[in-house]
Amino acid sequence: SVAALTELGPWDESFLLYSEETEYALRAADHGWTLWYEPAAVVEHIGGEAKVSPMLAALLTVNRVRLFRLRRGRVASAGFYLAVLLGEAMRAAAGRRTSRASVVALVRPSRRLRALPG
Repeated sequence: SVAALTELGPWDESFLLYSEETEYALRAADHGWTLWYEPAAVVEHIGGEAKVSPMLAALLTVNRVRLFRLRRGRVASAGFYLAVLLGEAMRAAAGRRTSRASVVALVRPSRRLRALPG
């Protein structure tokens, strides 16, 4: 709504994809806005891939850690970061390409996606 946008400001686009709406919804709840599920709503997603690319998986993982840190602070997020890193490293060791990309993005910030390609 216009009222929510005026009070909360714009979405935090530094999250790039798939986390900006989560951050916005949490921020809205922090300000007393009520969110609800609308069962009659219908959305049709056209396009996209059946499989998640390693680049997208890494982006989702990094954004999850960033959002946790934004909400919980450095101390709590250090434990969360280590848990996510360990989980992704174990899956990478088992051969999952998406987890390997996530590990690289977590430990090498210079390799993180900062803008959409193209």
